[in-house]
Amino acid sequence: MTTNLQACFINQSKRLVFPLLLLSLFAVLFPNILEARDYIVYETIDKFIPSAAPPAILTQIEENPEILEQKIRKAIQNQIAAPENFEMQIDKSFDKYGNLHFNKIDVKVQNGFIEGLLVHHAHLSLNDLYLNLEMLFTEEKIRVLNKALINMHILIKEDALNDFVKTKSKKINIQNPKIRLFNNNEMELSGSTKYGFIRASFWTRGSFEIRNEKELHIRSRRLKVNRANMPRNIINSLLRKLNPIFEFKDEFLFKVNLKEIRITGEHIEITSFSTH
Repeated sequence: MTTNLQACFINQSKRLVFPLLLLSLFAVLFPNILEARDYIVYETIDKFIPSAAPPAILTQIEENPEILEQKIRKAIQNQIAAPENFEMQIDKSFDKYGNLHFNKIDVKVQNGFIEGLLVHHAHLSLNDLYLNLEMLFTEEKIRVLNKALINMHILIKEDALNDFVKTKSKKINIQNPKIRLFNNNEMELSGSTKYGFIRASFWTRGSFEIRNEKELHIRSRRLKVNRANMPRNIINSLLRKLNPIFEFKDEFLFKVNLKEIRITGEHIEITSFSTH
Protein backbone atom coordinates (compact mmCIF):
# COMPACT_ATOMS: atom_id res chain seq x y z
CA MET A 1 0.00 0.00 0.00
CA THR A 2 2.82 2.35 0.94
CA THR A 3 4.62 1.56 -2.30
CA ASN A 4 1.50 2.42 -4.34
CA LEU A 5 1.13 5.78 -2.54
CA GLN A 6 4.79 6.58 -3.16
CA ALA A 7 4.44 5.74 -6.85
CA CYS A 8 1.31 7.89 -7.12
CA PHE A 9 3.08 10.81 -5.43
CA ILE A 10 6.05 10.50 -7.78
CA ASN A 11 3.78 10.48 -10.84
CA GLN A 12 1.90 13.57 -9.64
CA SER A 13 5.19 15.35 -8.95
CA LYS A 14 6.42 14.62 -12.46
CA ARG A 15 3.25 16.16 -13.90
CA LEU A 16 3.91 19.39 -11.98
CA VAL A 17 7.54 19.77 -13.04
CA PHE A 18 6.86 21.12 -16.55
CA PRO A 19 4.24 23.74 -15.53
CA LEU A 20 6.54 24.92 -12.74
CA LEU A 21 9.43 25.24 -15.16
CA LEU A 22 7.26 27.30 -17.53
CA LEU A 23 6.15 29.56 -14.68
CA SER A 24 9.75 30.09 -13.58
CA LEU A 25 10.83 30.90 -17.13
CA PHE A 26 7.97 33.40 -17.51
CA ALA A 27 8.98 35.11 -14.27
CA VAL A 28 12.58 35.45 -15.48
CA LEU A 29 11.68 36.78 -18.93
CA PHE A 30 8.96 39.18 -17.76
CA PRO A 31 9.92 40.34 -14.24
CA ASN A 32 8.09 43.67 -14.54
CA ILE A 33 4.84 42.47 -16.03
CA LEU A 34 2.85 43.33 -12.93
CA GLU A 35 4.41 46.78 -12.63
CA ALA A 36 3.75 47.64 -16.30
CA ARG A 37 -0.02 47.49 -16.01
CA ASP A 38 -0.55 51.01 -17.25
CA TYR A 39 0.56 49.95 -20.73
CA ILE A 40 -1.78 46.94 -20.96
CA VAL A 41 -5.13 47.38 -22.69
CA TYR A 42 -7.93 44.90 -22.17
CA GLU A 43 -10.63 44.37 -24.78
CA THR A 44 -14.16 44.41 -23.41
CA ILE A 45 -17.46 43.97 -25.19
CA ASP A 46 -17.88 47.65 -26.02
CA LYS A 47 -14.44 49.28 -25.86
CA PHE A 48 -10.79 48.98 -24.98
CA ILE A 49 -10.17 49.70 -21.31
CA PRO A 50 -6.69 50.53 -19.98
CA SER A 51 -5.65 48.77 -16.81
CA ALA A 52 -5.41 50.49 -13.46
CA ALA A 53 -2.59 52.92 -12.74
CA PRO A 54 0.24 51.93 -10.39
CA PRO A 55 -1.08 51.84 -6.80
CA ALA A 56 1.47 54.42 -5.66
CA ILE A 57 0.05 57.00 -8.07
CA LEU A 58 -3.54 56.26 -7.07
CA THR A 59 -2.48 56.69 -3.44
CA GLN A 60 -1.01 60.11 -4.27
CA ILE A 61 -4.26 61.16 -5.92
CA GLU A 62 -6.30 59.89 -2.99
CA GLU A 63 -4.14 61.72 -0.45
CA ASN A 64 -3.88 64.92 -2.49
CA PRO A 65 -6.68 65.26 -5.09
CA GLU A 66 -5.25 68.56 -6.35
CA ILE A 67 -2.04 66.90 -7.56
CA LEU A 68 -3.83 65.41 -10.58
CA GLU A 69 -4.91 68.84 -11.85
CA GLN A 70 -1.42 70.20 -11.16
CA LYS A 71 0.20 67.47 -13.25
CA ILE A 72 -2.22 67.95 -16.16
CA ARG A 73 -1.75 71.72 -16.03
CA LYS A 74 2.04 71.32 -16.08
CA ALA A 75 1.91 68.85 -19.00
CA ILE A 76 -0.24 71.23 -21.06
CA GLN A 77 1.95 74.22 -20.29
CA ASN A 78 4.99 72.25 -21.43
CA GLN A 79 3.44 72.46 -24.92
CA ILE A 80 1.54 75.77 -24.64
CA ALA A 81 4.14 77.87 -22.87
CA ALA A 82 3.96 81.05 -20.78
CA PRO A 83 0.19 81.62 -21.01
CA GLU A 84 -1.12 84.97 -19.85
CA ASN A 85 -4.28 83.27 -18.64
CA PHE A 86 -5.02 79.56 -18.12
CA GLU A 87 -8.39 78.03 -17.23
CA MET A 88 -9.08 74.32 -16.87
CA GLN A 89 -12.06 72.23 -15.83
CA ILE A 90 -11.84 68.48 -15.25
CA ASP A 91 -14.78 66.09 -15.01
CA LYS A 92 -13.58 62.65 -13.94
CA SER A 93 -14.85 59.46 -12.36
CA PHE A 94 -13.88 55.83 -11.80
CA ASP A 95 -15.39 53.35 -14.23
CA LYS A 96 -16.76 49.91 -13.31
CA TYR A 97 -13.27 48.43 -13.68
CA GLY A 98 -11.77 50.83 -11.16
CA ASN A 99 -9.93 52.89 -13.80
CA LEU A 100 -9.75 56.68 -13.66
CA HIS A 101 -11.85 57.94 -16.56
CA PHE A 102 -11.88 61.56 -17.70
CA ASN A 103 -15.32 62.50 -18.98
CA LYS A 104 -13.95 65.87 -20.09
CA ILE A 105 -10.86 68.04 -19.79
CA ASP A 106 -11.67 71.57 -20.95
CA VAL A 107 -8.80 74.06 -21.31
CA LYS A 108 -8.81 77.73 -22.33
CA VAL A 109 -5.52 79.54 -22.84
CA GLN A 110 -4.93 83.22 -23.53
CA ASN A 111 -1.67 84.39 -25.16
CA GLY A 112 0.47 81.26 -24.91
CA PHE A 113 3.23 80.03 -27.20
CA ILE A 114 3.03 76.86 -29.32
CA GLU A 115 6.38 76.06 -30.95
CA GLY A 116 7.38 79.72 -30.63
CA LEU A 117 4.16 81.08 -32.20
CA LEU A 118 2.09 83.35 -29.98
CA VAL A 119 -1.48 82.05 -29.92
CA HIS A 120 -4.01 84.69 -28.92
CA HIS A 121 -6.60 82.15 -27.79
CA ALA A 122 -6.70 78.36 -27.63
CA HIS A 123 -9.62 76.17 -26.57
CA LEU A 124 -8.98 72.45 -26.09
CA SER A 125 -11.78 70.00 -25.36
CA LEU A 126 -10.74 66.40 -24.60
CA ASN A 127 -13.69 64.05 -24.13
CA ASP A 128 -14.13 60.45 -22.96
CA LEU A 129 -10.49 59.57 -22.40
CA TYR A 130 -8.05 57.58 -20.31
CA LEU A 131 -4.57 58.94 -19.63
CA ASN A 132 -1.31 57.17 -18.99
CA LEU A 133 -1.07 58.30 -15.38
CA GLU A 134 2.41 56.92 -14.89
CA MET A 135 3.75 59.03 -17.76
CA LEU A 136 1.77 62.03 -16.52
CA PHE A 137 3.24 61.82 -13.03
CA THR A 138 6.82 60.85 -13.88
CA GLU A 139 7.43 62.73 -17.16
CA GLU A 140 4.68 65.39 -17.03
CA LYS A 141 3.48 64.38 -20.49
CA ILE A 142 -0.03 63.67 -21.72
CA ARG A 143 -0.56 60.35 -23.48
CA VAL A 144 -4.09 59.34 -24.40
CA LEU A 145 -4.65 55.58 -24.19
CA ASN A 146 -7.99 55.20 -25.94
CA LYS A 147 -9.92 56.61 -28.89
CA ALA A 148 -11.04 59.89 -27.40
CA LEU A 149 -12.85 62.81 -29.03
CA ILE A 150 -10.46 65.78 -29.07
CA ASN A 151 -11.35 69.23 -30.41
CA MET A 152 -9.11 72.28 -30.65
CA HIS A 153 -9.81 75.82 -31.78
CA ILE A 154 -7.08 78.48 -31.88
CA LEU A 155 -6.85 82.13 -32.91
CA ILE A 156 -3.61 83.68 -34.17
CA LYS A 157 -3.34 87.43 -34.67
CA GLU A 158 -1.72 88.98 -37.73
CA ASP A 159 1.05 90.66 -35.70
CA ALA A 160 1.99 87.40 -33.97
CA LEU A 161 2.08 85.58 -37.29
CA ASN A 162 4.40 88.24 -38.72
CA ASP A 163 6.77 88.02 -35.76
CA PHE A 164 6.94 84.25 -36.25
CA VAL A 165 7.53 84.51 -40.01
CA LYS A 166 10.29 87.13 -39.57
CA THR A 167 12.23 84.74 -37.36
CA LYS A 168 11.78 81.87 -39.78
CA SER A 169 12.59 83.86 -42.95
CA LYS A 170 16.07 84.83 -41.74
CA LYS A 171 17.27 81.34 -42.64
CA ILE A 172 16.04 81.44 -46.25
CA ASN A 173 17.12 84.85 -47.61
CA ILE A 174 13.81 86.70 -47.32
CA GLN A 175 14.04 90.21 -45.88
CA ASN A 176 11.23 92.31 -44.42
CA PRO A 177 8.50 89.68 -44.80
CA LYS A 178 4.99 90.86 -44.04
CA ILE A 179 1.70 88.99 -44.06
CA ARG A 180 -1.61 90.78 -44.47
CA LEU A 181 -4.92 89.07 -43.71
CA PHE A 182 -8.15 89.92 -45.52
CA ASN A 183 -11.82 89.33 -44.77
CA ASN A 184 -12.42 87.25 -47.90
CA ASN A 185 -10.36 84.30 -46.62
CA GLU A 186 -7.27 85.51 -48.48
CA MET A 187 -3.81 86.64 -47.44
CA GLU A 188 -0.87 88.46 -48.95
CA LEU A 189 2.84 87.94 -48.33
CA SER A 190 5.38 90.57 -49.35
CA GLY A 191 9.12 90.83 -48.89
CA SER A 192 12.42 91.25 -50.65
CA THR A 193 15.33 89.03 -51.58
CA LYS A 194 18.73 89.19 -53.24
CA TYR A 195 19.85 87.03 -56.16
CA GLY A 196 23.49 87.66 -57.00
CA PHE A 197 23.74 91.45 -57.40
CA ILE A 198 20.02 91.80 -58.02
CA ARG A 199 17.68 92.82 -55.20
CA ALA A 200 13.95 92.62 -55.81
CA SER A 201 10.71 93.00 -53.93
CA PHE A 202 7.82 90.59 -54.38
CA TRP A 203 4.16 90.22 -53.51
CA THR A 204 2.14 87.04 -53.55
CA ARG A 205 -1.60 86.73 -53.03
CA GLY A 206 -3.27 83.51 -51.97
CA SER A 207 -4.52 81.64 -48.94
CA PHE A 208 -3.49 79.18 -46.27
CA GLU A 209 -4.04 75.47 -46.70
CA ILE A 210 -3.74 72.37 -44.53
CA ARG A 211 -1.32 69.61 -45.42
CA ASN A 212 -0.53 66.33 -43.70
CA GLU A 213 -3.27 67.11 -41.15
CA LYS A 214 -0.87 69.15 -38.98
CA GLU A 215 0.85 71.69 -41.25
CA LEU A 216 -0.12 75.22 -42.28
CA HIS A 217 1.11 76.19 -45.78
CA ILE A 218 0.90 79.32 -47.91
CA ARG A 219 -0.79 78.61 -51.23
CA SER A 220 0.29 81.25 -53.75
CA ARG A 221 -2.08 82.07 -56.62
CA ARG A 222 -0.61 85.34 -57.94
CA LEU A 223 3.00 86.49 -57.81
CA LYS A 224 4.40 89.93 -58.71
CA VAL A 225 8.09 90.88 -58.85
CA ASN A 226 9.27 94.49 -59.29
CA ARG A 227 12.39 93.57 -61.28
CA ALA A 228 11.96 91.99 -64.70
CA ASN A 229 15.39 90.35 -64.51
CA MET A 230 14.62 88.52 -61.26
CA PRO A 231 13.63 84.94 -62.19
CA ARG A 232 10.20 84.08 -60.76
CA ASN A 233 11.31 80.54 -60.04
CA ILE A 234 13.74 82.00 -57.46
CA ILE A 235 10.83 83.59 -55.58
CA ASN A 236 8.75 80.43 -55.85
CA SER A 237 11.68 78.43 -54.49
CA LEU A 238 11.91 80.75 -51.47
CA LEU A 239 8.18 80.41 -50.82
CA ARG A 240 8.49 76.63 -50.89
CA LYS A 241 11.29 76.84 -48.33
CA LEU A 242 9.12 79.05 -46.13
CA ASN A 243 6.48 76.31 -46.02
CA PRO A 244 5.20 74.98 -43.80
CA ILE A 245 4.57 78.32 -42.14
CA PHE A 246 3.67 76.43 -38.97
CA GLU A 247 3.59 72.78 -37.93
CA PHE A 248 2.29 70.91 -34.90
CA LYS A 249 5.10 68.56 -33.84
CA ASP A 250 4.57 64.91 -32.94
CA GLU A 251 5.46 65.80 -29.35
CA PHE A 252 2.30 67.93 -29.02
CA LEU A 253 -0.32 67.01 -26.44
CA PHE A 254 -2.24 64.80 -28.87
CA LYS A 255 -2.37 63.89 -32.53
CA VAL A 256 -3.57 66.98 -34.35
CA ASN A 257 -6.02 66.60 -37.24
CA LEU A 258 -6.49 70.08 -38.72
CA LYS A 259 -9.82 70.47 -40.49
CA GLU A 260 -10.44 74.15 -41.22
CA ILE A 261 -8.64 77.48 -41.57
CA ARG A 262 -10.57 80.75 -41.70
CA ILE A 263 -8.89 84.09 -42.46
CA THR A 264 -10.31 87.42 -41.30
CA GLY A 265 -8.86 90.91 -41.31
CA GLU A 266 -7.51 90.46 -37.78
CA HIS A 267 -6.55 86.84 -37.27
CA ILE A 268 -6.68 83.30 -38.56
CA GLU A 269 -8.84 80.62 -36.95
CA ILE A 270 -7.63 77.03 -36.99
CA THR A 271 -9.86 74.11 -36.01
CA SER A 272 -8.91 70.51 -35.31
CA PHE A 273 -11.29 67.58 -34.79
CA SER A 274 -9.93 64.11 -34.14
CA THR A 275 -10.55 60.79 -32.51
CA HIS A 276 -7.18 60.01 -30.99
